[in-house]
Amino acid sequence: MEFIKNFPFFSIMVAMLGAVVCSVLKGRAAKYVSFFATGVIFLLSLSTLVYTCVTESSFVYWMGHFPAPWGNEIRAGQTECMTATAFSFIILLIIVGGARYTERATDRSKQNYFYILTGLLTGALLALVYTNDLFTAYVFIEINTIAACGFIMIRRTGKSIASAIQYMTMSLLGSGLVLIGITLLYTITGHLLMENIHDSIKALGASGEYRVPLLVVIGLITVGLAIKSGLYPFHMWIPDAYSHSFPTSSALLSGLASKGYIFLLIKIYYRVIGVDSILGSHVLTIVFICGLIAMLMGSVHALGQNDIRRMCAFCSVSHIGYIFMCIGLGTEAGMSAALLHLYMHAFTKPMLFLAMAGIASVSPKHELSAEQKEEAKKDPLSLESQSGEGVFTATTIELDAFDSYKYKDIKGAGKRNPFAAFTFLVGSFSMVGIPLFAGFSSKLYIAMAATGTESGIKFWAVMLTLALSTILMVGYFFRVVIRLYQDSDLALVEKRNRPEYIFSLSLFIAANVFIGLFSGYIIQILESGIKMFG
Repeated sequence: MEFIKNFPFFSIMVAMLGAVVCSVLKGRAAKYVSFFATGVIFLLSLSTLVYTCVTESSFVYWMGHFPAPWGNEIRAGQTECMTATAFSFIILLIIVGGARYTERATDRSKQNYFYILTGLLTGALLALVYTNDLFTAYVFIEINTIAACGFIMIRRTGKSIASAIQYMTMSLLGSGLVLIGITLLYTITGHLLMENIHDSIKALGASGEYRVPLLVVIGLITVGLAIKSGLYPFHMWIPDAYSHSFPTSSALLSGLASKGYIFLLIKIYYRVIGVDSILGSHVLTIVFICGLIAMLMGSVHALGQNDIRRMCAFCSVSHIGYIFMCIGLGTEAGMSAALLHLYMHAFTKPMLFLAMAGIASVSPKHELSAEQKEEAKKDPLSLESQSGEGVFTATTIELDAFDSYKYKDIKGAGKRNPFAAFTFLVGSFSMVGIPLFAGFSSKLYIAMAATGTESGIKFWAVMLTLALSTILMVGYFFRVVIRLYQDSDLALVEKRNRPEYIFSLSLFIAANVFIGLFSGYIIQILESGIKMFG
């Protein structure tokens, strides 16, 4: 066996060991360990992706080199490796770009907690992507849940703790349904490895046995993972979780936390249940309808928000609907479009949350008096915060008077922090679907996938909902963009962003443009990988 086939296992172990090491280190040292571990994981994932693309094959790695039923299995193909590479790269950029907000939001003695959670989240996501065993998948579903809950409540404020409890309640409901589904599946088939279950279900389908129990299993697992992913109407935890977390946590939650569940659901449909059984159950029709509803309702709720974090949270509800709608099409083209949109959202939403943090840092929490505005114009004074970054203020303006995410307070912030505003503009273009950006390519492939469906009703439903949802997104995103560049009475000096913040968001922008321009190559890899899924 080639040594490179060990890399997926190494990636999971590096993430988990990194979390263990961070538990005994202080904040700054833990940050460097987390950054190094995630960088190693990215290189390992990228190497495995290149290997699977060159060989045009997938492989199964036996944990401990013992076959089933004693050993556990990891499967790596083009789709898994591309997803692992994307996830690790995004986490790397978030750690770098959000370092300042991590330092500000957590006690210095407890900053390593954040990097412990980051390692757990990374390991759980990689395990969900690579695992070939359903029970292992369930174990890492719970680890992912614990990490996400920790990100929400790490600030230890009343609202963040309440949001974490709400998230945990919904998430445990989803986890329970998934566990019941896996238990029933094991009872019916006697296996936990995906390929073995698939062969058993195929035999049961030929004999006509256990049709109703299998339908129940499909429904339980689908609903459970939909709840954990935040699909409408199971989205109630998303707005509070995203808006009450500090920016780095929000970036990780919005970009990655739910994506592992969606990827696992696609694997279960293809590698466990089988596409024929899924189509015969008509579960995908329900998934399709829920996706369409989410596309519209997420955007409708976003229109009425005065907090731009909650606006982006409801936008995530809408885009999760896009992904589930594509899955509901029940075609290989639909699955490829779903994964491409998943990548688009995973790269764009962290960029938006980090950009919003930069915008908020130059937005006053309250209306300044006429005297304060006049003094700020005449004598702007740039003070240094604890992190050494330039802060907007004037002699009579308190340092804690800023960091507002309210729509009414961000007027003119684009002129006070041009880089953050430009990044938000790029993210808005991508979400709306402006050409050259990732969102345009993913929406284009969604439309192309819809044209390949045999049902004319599905085609028109997708096209009309896609158009309406996009129009609504134009309304709430460009409302914010216009506000950012309006003239403001608050004329303060231009913000000096940290170099690592600029570097991270610049790479996010570059990745967004790369997906927009070279999405054809990504789709080719995804289509090839999906064909090997079964």
